[in-house]
Amino acid sequence: MQTLLRLTLFITLLVCAKPAHAVIGCSLNNPDADIARFFPEMQSYRVHYLSFQKQNPNGLAALEKELQTPLDPVFETQEIPYSLYVVEDGQEILGYVFGANNRGAHSSIQVIAILDDQLKLQEIYLQRIRSPDAKAFQSTVFLEALSKIPLKDFTGFSNCYRDKKCDKVPLQDPSEGRSQTDFLAILRGVAKLDLLRKHLLELGQPPSPTTTAARAEWISNYRGAELSLEKALPMVAQTNTPEDWSPDKQVFVWAHQNKAFVWPVDLLKTHPVLSVEHEKAHLTLIKASRTGNPVILRSAKPEHFKPTLDLLFEDQVFMDLRSGSQWSMSLGEALYGPRSNERLRRESGGIQLSWSQAQRTGLELIALTHPTKTRQEQHTGPTLLVISTDNANPGFSIPGLSPTKILIQKDLLIARIGDDAIAWRLSDTTNQRHEFHRAGDFLMKDLATSSTWSLISGHATDGPLKGRQLQGLELLRLKEPHWRSLFPNQDLTERAQ
Repeated sequence: MQTLLRLTLFITLLVCAKPAHAVIGCSLNNPDADIARFFPEMQSYRVHYLSFQKQNPNGLAALEKELQTPLDPVFETQEIPYSLYVVEDGQEILGYVFGANNRGAHSSIQVIAILDDQLKLQEIYLQRIRSPDAKAFQSTVFLEALSKIPLKDFTGFSNCYRDKKCDKVPLQDPSEGRSQTDFLAILRGVAKLDLLRKHLLELGQPPSPTTTAARAEWISNYRGAELSLEKALPMVAQTNTPEDWSPDKQVFVWAHQNKAFVWPVDLLKTHPVLSVEHEKAHLTLIKASRTGNPVILRSAKPEHFKPTLDLLFEDQVFMDLRSGSQWSMSLGEALYGPRSNERLRRESGGIQLSWSQAQRTGLELIALTHPTKTRQEQHTGPTLLVISTDNANPGFSIPGLSPTKILIQKDLLIARIGDDAIAWRLSDTTNQRHEFHRAGDFLMKDLATSSTWSLISGHATDGPLKGRQLQGLELLRLKEPHWRSLFPNQDLTERAQ
């Protein structure tokens, strides 16, 4: 009998468990089937495990105050991680699923809330309840009546679930008082879900974790078809125009000295790591986010990265094969593993152009190719140009930039070219600062000497300052919610000068 009791307890703890946590509040038992039932049009979902301890240390006290009942010492502590499922149709959010354990008369009651993308309650699901009246509580009639009440109203029922004064609750106890403790626990559980939404889960807005530990809880295992796990694809360099490159083919151009390396963007959709060795340097282009965001790494020895099915917001997480550490390429740092907090050297500059635009830059182009066939897709330009500096990561709306002027922000210049943009410091590598005006699609002139500079390479190509080089900047292309989550408390600038 004791063995059976221990086994039953062990199974109970596993029902809502994540590795390294004894209790979680709480996970779906069968998420693939459950989420497909809640959202029939679902194409993908991700799951996060979030705790008050790392996300909002003061939030649990606020929850207890608004819940107006003492917290449970087992199910409602700072370190308990709560499961949040974000459900998507492609890349658009359809809704959210999250739940919590609540102490009932006989065991924990697992109450799950299903919300649409506007945070409106769609359904309450009792995943687990041990009660003589379990069938009544899990009946369609009771759950539909429960789900018709706005989620925010449940905290107003504290007189009921705390003091058993339930005359103002627009809902009848389906057990007719036989299992009143379980009825009150369900009402309290739904009220707690609304407070979790308010104080922990940050639904309907970009999450903004402020510490490395908080950010790590937002890493999710992605259940969708659009992430590629293809290994790094070796590229071949050639100086002539590839036969199958049309004028409107989208390419990523990275200028180094008087040369420019050109990668085909469509290949990144199926192979997120493209590598090439050129003149004893190893260059790797990585699609850092599932929506794009090319990042270039350069090293004397190759860094071998493998994509994973984990996401940090929109960032695909990559594993380096040398140590097994997990990396965000947008942040340029190891999120966890032996190289945790180590940073990568990412190259400055780079811009997405059409092949015909690249051919008009005046640079010596080195096309990087591979015989892998790709399907040409409709091009959509990136949303924000994000500039990584020592103390800030400002974002600039690319559609909001003037295509004919230069935007000056403190010691930065930003220029839109086609559907993308590029940025440089106003100071060159000798620390001399310059003032510029635009002199064409790909050129600018400094006001002091009228020397001509390339916007693509940051190099002075003609005039008294020929040979000077502007200081480069690490550039990212992100959607605004992704940028706000990776870099909280940044300003969005759109005004061109």
